[in-house]
Amino acid sequence: MPSGDQILRAYLACVAERAAKGDAREESFYPCFADLLRGCGAALGRRVDVTQIPRKTEDCLLDFQVWTGDRVAGYVEAKTPGTDLARAAQTEQLLRYRQTFPNLLLTDFREVLLFRDGAPETRAAIAPEAWPELRVVLDRFFSFGGAAAPARAGRIAQALAARARILSVCVQDLLRAEQERGELSRLGGLLLAFRAYLLADLPEPEFADLYAQTIAYGLLAARLREPEAFDLAAVASNIPRGSGILREVFEVLSIGSPPPAIAWIVADLVDLLAATPIRKVFELHFDIHRKDPIQHFYETFLAAYDKGLRKRRGVYYTPRAVVSFMVRQVHALLRSRFGLPDGLADPGVVLLDPAAGTLTFLTEAFDVALDAYKEAHGSGGRAALVRDHLLPHFHAFEVLMAPYAIGHWKARLFFEACGLPLGDEQRVRLYLTNALEMDDLAQSSFPFMAALAQESHEALRIKKETRISVVIGNPPWSGHSENASPDIDDLLEKSYGRVDGERLGERNPKWLKDDYVKFFRFGQSKIEENGEGILCLVTPHGYLDSPTFRGMRQSLLETFDELYFLDLHGNKRKREQCANGGPDDNVFGDVAQGVAIAILVKKPGLAKRVLTYDLLGNDGRKEQWLRSEVDFAGWTEARPRRPGYLFKSGDDRLAEEYARGTPLQEIFPLRSVGVLTARDEVTIGFDLADLEERIEKLRKGLRNEKDEPWRLDAARVERVRRLIADGGWRNEVKEILYRPFDRRVILYADALVDRPRRKGMEPFFGELPNLGLVVPRQARERPAAFVTDCMIAHKAVSAYDINSVFPLYRAGYLFAEANVSQSLLRSLGESYGAEPSAEAIFFYVYAVLHSPSYRRKYASFLRAGFPRIPFPPDAGLFARLGTLGAKLVDLHLLRSERLREPRVRCTGDGSAAVGRRRRWEPAERRVVLDDVNEEGLCFEGIEPVVWEHRIGGYQVLERWLAARAGRRLSLREIENFRRAVAAVGFTLEVELQIERVWGGIA
Repeated sequence: MPSGDQILRAYLACVAERAAKGDAREESFYPCFADLLRGCGAALGRRVDVTQIPRKTEDCLLDFQVWTGDRVAGYVEAKTPGTDLARAAQTEQLLRYRQTFPNLLLTDFREVLLFRDGAPETRAAIAPEAWPELRVVLDRFFSFGGAAAPARAGRIAQALAARARILSVCVQDLLRAEQERGELSRLGGLLLAFRAYLLADLPEPEFADLYAQTIAYGLLAARLREPEAFDLAAVASNIPRGSGILREVFEVLSIGSPPPAIAWIVADLVDLLAATPIRKVFELHFDIHRKDPIQHFYETFLAAYDKGLRKRRGVYYTPRAVVSFMVRQVHALLRSRFGLPDGLADPGVVLLDPAAGTLTFLTEAFDVALDAYKEAHGSGGRAALVRDHLLPHFHAFEVLMAPYAIGHWKARLFFEACGLPLGDEQRVRLYLTNALEMDDLAQSSFPFMAALAQESHEALRIKKETRISVVIGNPPWSGHSENASPDIDDLLEKSYGRVDGERLGERNPKWLKDDYVKFFRFGQSKIEENGEGILCLVTPHGYLDSPTFRGMRQSLLETFDELYFLDLHGNKRKREQCANGGPDDNVFGDVAQGVAIAILVKKPGLAKRVLTYDLLGNDGRKEQWLRSEVDFAGWTEARPRRPGYLFKSGDDRLAEEYARGTPLQEIFPLRSVGVLTARDEVTIGFDLADLEERIEKLRKGLRNEKDEPWRLDAARVERVRRLIADGGWRNEVKEILYRPFDRRVILYADALVDRPRRKGMEPFFGELPNLGLVVPRQARERPAAFVTDCMIAHKAVSAYDINSVFPLYRAGYLFAEANVSQSLLRSLGESYGAEPSAEAIFFYVYAVLHSPSYRRKYASFLRAGFPRIPFPPDAGLFARLGTLGAKLVDLHLLRSERLREPRVRCTGDGSAAVGRRRRWEPAERRVVLDDVNEEGLCFEGIEPVVWEHRIGGYQVLERWLAARAGRRLSLREIENFRRAVAAVGFTLEVELQIERVWGGIA
């Protein structure tokens, strides 16, 4: 056997020979280096094999996979001779590989640098005199006993996801190579099959993601079934014929001998799993977290693989307590409302989960049914129950391949754990299909296409022909729906898109096209077809009271007889809290949207009723409640009625009283949401000088082609360049109400403003002044109202809601038409003896919206939609409130005579900038504008109640200052802030006066 000295001399001679040819590239030295590794391995007493990774691309730079015996030892990334390895190790690509592969060798063919678990460990030159050091490095590299065994489920998910991402890149490269050669491999055929039978517009990158995730999850599932020796052969032998199309998938993918371009990374996945005691880790995870480990693992995997994909697909792990609650309630209602003593175990029950994910709901339903049967009839018939009822009558659909694969494995594992293992030919009725697609698909002779076509045909039979008595699950939550199904969209338009026979007239109806809404309508239609049944879904809770969903609510009321809504709250956007001020957690963890469970029962003969329950509190309290025995005795009855049909309990008399008010959008018919620029940092300035600085920065950035956060596509860049080429852009500058008491300037040009809302803003561009009432349609915090005489930004007065402006006049010129309902003017004229002016109505409405009693009394209604305004029976009361409203308008526009001499004083160093942190000193009634600069600017004479005053989600004065952090205040800004402080103080006084007058209406 050659010595180390001999091996190194032979290597250097090989390198020198290839370098002498003059046209040597990095790849020229690969054979030399591979022989070096094999030779050094032998010298160290190890059987080393080296696989060159084919088709190196920009996204997949690894060069060699190194094996010791039958295990993957590590990887080698090679660079051209003379490369600075320390610098190369810091590139984005190498950092990613260092995080993914725990044993990595970096070389420039002159030296090697070893990374272990991402950190540089040791290096050595490749030379005879350096053999002692090189020997240590290579022995350390070769001795790595395969992939490290992660001890936690989350770590396993991250490790699998990292490798799956690399597999996806390799698949894309393989498909491109086939296209270049004009070939169609089995992998390419698989892509065509998915496009033909599942996702017609499936792009190659998404197919590659689907493929990679399926391989990763398929291998994981096989490892769960094979706790002993694990290799590719074990995978093939662990795919039952009753696993849907999975057997065909793995045969088509040639998992036993994958294409060379992907074989290396598949081998690494197998090696990782072989080193990991998956069953033990999952059992530990379940014990610690009390969660379904497979389902939770899927969500963690998807988040690590691509957070955006998880959000786009609306994939969120359903907590086990939620699943258990929903299944138990359905089981109980089948017994109590439908006269089925066995509940889910009754052979007549046909169940469907239309978005099954990893089959969490179906396995829970299996469990409840088996327990119920055993309790009522004994355990002897359980196998027959599975064979004759649960398998043929419990159905599920899933559109994503990875959860489909794991769902099949999960079901088999469940039945094994119950002592009822499925036969090789038995299958769970989980189908790879989009529940919302209703088109039949042609058959095909291509092997995998034939299997997928058959799968699609069986699923379509369930969609169109099978009578379903229970629809249950957690559908995708995605406001920007990726389910563009003409059938369901048409159904939505005809039902949820109408209320009381009329079209909704929503200006932005996109939330009606949220995926969960489509699945609601799909489930509703299945129950309607059956004539009776239960629809039970966990979804965002916005549909319970949002005006956009009033047609949906009316439709559900018409279809179902008993409607139960458990509002789990947890809305982080609304900052929901318990009554005692404690935290209100979301049962889905980091999900921002609030959550609700709907249990809807259709059974002819049942009395119509709607019951609601609000569950707030921390995670522990909610989980305990969901796991407890729940009846509906403590629930509150709601009486939904026109116009909103709210699924909220409350005082019916109060709702009727509020409903008698006139909707704001009927008083002032013309309205518009505020301007949305999508790039405020460059289009909006505090004044013209500030805006000029921002435009100059933009001009320089475009000239240098800097990647600034301006969100400008190529077409828009050219338009912007022309816009700001000279000083002509200044002609497009206008004033804008950006926040309460905070007027700024905007470069109002379409090239820089995504949503200019010109039709709605034009009334403020005329020669004569105009007024506008600014309110949000919905309010997550206390309802807000403000006034403007210029255009508004989309978050002008409410931090968490889109704001709308109602102009007083439809244009800003003499004799312009008032934006006030003519029928309202006539009606008030009949009541008051003379028609009030448009201004009088505007001022009256403004006073009502600032009445503390009005806001408190109708708070829940004001959060749900545009306000309804009650008008008093006599003209005197109307006039008195109008006078107070006019005072508020003058105060909020900072034009009131009372603001000429504000009592607030400005002290300190006026040349100092506003600090990043400010200090409020209530005892001294002052705010220090820079917490670290005692000599800086201060405002004194501010009452605590004024400082703490909020409009919408804004603490008005603090927000005004925070927006100017790092900026030196101009004299105009100092005076405006002093006037704003005074205006808030006087506002509180006027609101008290309104309170005294308001009693005549209340």
